[in-house]
Formats: sequence, C-alpha cells, structure tokens
Amino acid sequence: MAVIAGKSIQAADRWTRLCDVKQGQKYDFLASGTWIDWWIETDADGYEKPWLAPFRAARRAPREPWFALVGTIDKDLSTAFGIGSKLSWTAPKTGTLWCFANDVAAWMYWNNKGAIDLQCTTPD
Repeated sequence: MAVIAGKSIQAADRWTRLCDVKQGQKYDFLASGTWIDWWIETDADGYEKPWLAPFRAARRAPREPWFALVGTIDKDLSTAFGIGSKLSWTAPKTGTLWCFANDVAAWMYWNNKGAIDLQCTTPD
C-alpha cells in the first residue's frame, strides 16, 4: 500500500484539495473524526433527518447524506461520489480530487465545525 495523501477536511471549508488522481487507478479511502452541523454531530458517513427531507435536493451532492464526506474531480459536481468512512474507488478520469462536507451550497457552511481526517492510499 502506498500513501498518496492525508489531509484534515474542515467542515467549514467549501473545498479541500486532497490529491491528483489518474483514470483507471484504484484508491482506498479511510476517514476518522467528527463534524458538527449546527448541533448535529456525525462522522464521514453523514446523517439523514426526516425534517430535512424537503431540502435534500439543495445539497451539493443531492444523492449523498447530509454531511457525508464527498469527493469530486476538478470541483465538477457531476463527478460527485460519497467517500464516507471507508471506500475503495476507481477514478473514472484523471484530475484533482476535491472533498467537502455535503451541505447546502456555500451559504450554509458558516455553522459547520470539526474536521474529518482522510487518508488516501493505492494498492502496490
């Protein structure tokens, strides 16, 4: 296993650059730590609350849970995928991997706290 990157992903940051990825290469992710969305504490797998259901479509990655750790290639939300606490993933294209806590656009990051530590490795 080769370590590609390790980074602390701050809940209040809209984008965090993790590393460059290459199309067809397999990557393994392992995340630990907690984020706080206003008063809701969660890990990288995120959460769902019934009373937030009407706002799901407003999330940056609508198919992923609130505050799930999400990755994109080159900040293109059409490439968004849930990383969560643990994931093996093959890059669909070459580019730069950016991560964030899945929240509503830029204007809702003001009440986010905490950090998730993310490690990215490749098998040798």
